[in-house]
Order: sequence, then C-alpha cells, then structure tokens
Amino acid sequence: MDPKEYLQQAAKTEKKIKFDLEKLEAAKASLHGRAVTYDSDGSKTASRKNGIEDAMIRVLNYEEHINSEISALTALRSKIEKEIFSVSDETLRELLTRRYLLYQKWEFIAEEMNYGVRHIYKLHTKALKAFSEANAGLLCPEAGRYAVLGIESVGAACISHGNFQMKKNFRKTIENPAEML
Repeated sequence: MDPKEYLQQAAKTEKKIKFDLEKLEAAKASLHGRAVTYDSDGSKTASRKNGIEDAMIRVLNYEEHINSEISALTALRSKIEKEIFSVSDETLRELLTRRYLLYQKWEFIAEEMNYGVRHIYKLHTKALKAFSEANAGLLCPEAGRYAVLGIESVGAACISHGNFQMKKNFRKTIENPAEML
C-alpha cells in the first residue's frame, strides 16, 4: 500500500459512515405510517411477522453497526495522526494533516499555508516520501518477515521510489538450506 492510499483510509471510512447514516435515516423513515399488529384475525393472509418490530430491529442494527464504524474511525484517525507527527518537517506535517485529517482541498491548503497550488503539489510529493521514510515498517510490513531467519533478501521487500512505496518480490539463491534452520 502506498502512503497516499494508507492516509486516505480515514476519508474513505468517513464516506462509508455518511452513506450508512443515510441508510439509517431511510430505515427510520420507513417506521412512519406503520402500525403495530397485536393479534391476528385468524385468516391465512395475516402475517406472523410484525412490520414495525422488523423495522425497529433494522434501525437498531444500523445504529449498532454505525457506532462500531465510528469507533474504528476514531482509532484510525488517532493512529494516522500519530504517524503523521513522526514526520520531522513541520511544514510537511501541516500539509499532511490538512489534507488527510481535515480533508481540505488543495486550493484552500495553498491559501492557508501561503504557497501556490503547484508548490503545494511538490510539497505533497515530498511529504509522502517523508511519511514513507518515517513509517517504513508500517507501509510494508512484509519487509522484515524473513529477518528472523537472517535472510533479508527472500520474500517481499519495500523499495522507495519517488512518492510511492512499492513491493518487489525477489529471491536469493540459498547456498546451504540447512543454515536457515
């Protein structure tokens, strides 16, 4: 996962929550105009299910689901904020915070930071690279997978290139497999 995708997780989660809130409102709206059925008249057309009860259960399930998503979003935002603050340059930290935690548009960020939009784009590239370097194990956790065995060149490894963190698979010929054990 490249740094940009990683940092955009909070915004994507928040959009999903907003969509789920819209579904919740629709479910609540479906409650209006329904009446509780207390008993059946004995006819075969009478349903054994209670429509209002089913709708209330659906609303409660949506609310429970949304509350768990909000808790997860809060934890994710806190984690991302901590990781952004691992970047040493204050200007780059401010840029990342404005873009990925406050969801501000490029033009607004440029105006607030007293830079041109093109310069903000360049700073963004630099900020993503600094974020990658400050959080290298986070973006490519497979990199150290074989270090326990003393083999660093087998499996997935991370390569920084520009503003992207890429995974590259490569293998090293093992001279003596018994040495690994």
